[in-house]
Amino acid sequence: MVDLLGCEIEETLNKTETYKISAYLYYFYQVLRNKVAIQEINEDDKNTFFYVAAEQALLKNDEVFIRYHLFTINFGPLSQLTREKIEKVAANFHVFYKESERILNNPYNEKLTKFARRQAAPFRVLHQILDKDISSATQTLSDRNILQMEVTAICSNKYKEIAKKLNAAAFRSIVYIFFTKMILVLLIELPLSRLVFGEVHMLSLAVNTLFPPVLMGLIVSFINPPTDDNTKRIFGRIVDIIDKDPSFEGAAVNFTLQDTARRPMLLVIFSLIYATIFLCHTYSHIYWP
Repeated sequence: MVDLLGCEIEETLNKTETYKISAYLYYFYQVLRNKVAIQEINEDDKNTFFYVAAEQALLKNDEVFIRYHLFTINFGPLSQLTREKIEKVAANFHVFYKESERILNNPYNEKLTKFARRQAAPFRVLHQILDKDISSATQTLSDRNILQMEVTAICSNKYKEIAKKLNAAAFRSIVYIFFTKMILVLLIELPLSRLVFGEVHMLSLAVNTLFPPVLMGLIVSFINPPTDDNTKRIFGRIVDIIDKDPSFEGAAVNFTLQDTARRPMLLVIFSLIYATIFLCHTYSHIYWP
């Protein structure tokens, strides 16, 4: 209840932004819900599960806020409930909480959220166009040339932000890995090598220390911000969205739980690879000259 009250206070203090974000989410959900098909469950559950995934993907809300929104969908805002309604809600609150847990932890959530996240970029760009100047939005959305220029400008700025964040994160990761490995070498591996083997294999320690940050640097060098092709795809998707293209909204994607069974096999494969690398690493420490 404290969580629900906190969410309502936060949204009440910023009603204009709340209504706008709710409208964007509702539009995102309504455009895409017909693209989702789950044969194993009924239509109501499918729609509810996808709503949760849409909120997680588009707004990046946590479970507390999503549960509050599920509450308002069922009962309305807390501040607008009559005493009679509050007593009814209180009597059935345990039922709502149990149902909300079932919805939030449904087995399709991960797949639905990944799907919704892949669809979110065009909608976010569209939202930025509307936020920039709502008075000229009709003209922008009806003129393909103006719309393309707006999409290109927004995407270009976003790519620059992504590049800055990526470079900063990569630098921090490399420095962090390097210094943590150095600390491990100085505090653990160096003393243990002298204690157990009576000598220190500097080449082995150097490889063990430098390889992780160098590998991280190589991995990061292959990660680049999106290109102009991505901008073109976003523009095309926005055109499909605002034109209500039947092929865009009608081509359903089937979601099943069958792929879940493959995870144990992936875990076994990963464990074997990890064990092999660990044994090779141990062997190098013992037998390198």
